[in-house]
Amino acid sequence: ECKIFAICGDALWRVILSKPRIQAMVGDYATNFHRRLTNAMPPCEVWPTDLHVPNTENLLSAEAEQALLKVAMDSGAVCFTAQQQETLLEEIAAGQCGLQLDESHSLVRTVMLVVLQIFPDIDPTSLPTAVPD
Repeated sequence: ECKIFAICGDALWRVILSKPRIQAMVGDYATNFHRRLTNAMPPCEVWPTDLHVPNTENLLSAEAEQALLKVAMDSGAVCFTAQQQETLLEEIAAGQCGLQLDESHSLVRTVMLVVLQIFPDIDPTSLPTAVPD
């Protein structure tokens, strides 16, 4: 599948700068993309290429993720206490987690986690070269 489109950069930049909400969403997108680009490296991910950067399939802004949560709560799809909702909103705003809808339109919370296992007094050459799935 191939998609090609053209954007007038000057006109796009004028729109972004003239609309604070759009500017905030573009800034969130750029921050999220950069975070995923710089974290894309073995052993947790494959190296990024010019065609694919891991985990960039969904880069909603914090504002869009908060709106997803509100819609899910208003519709009764999820039920949180006020404290749980406040904590989740804080995590979203801080970029500590992300919300998205899966194929069945269920709300999914995603966090990035890196696990480090330390082996004291072990010959490093005896360790596996890759982390098993």
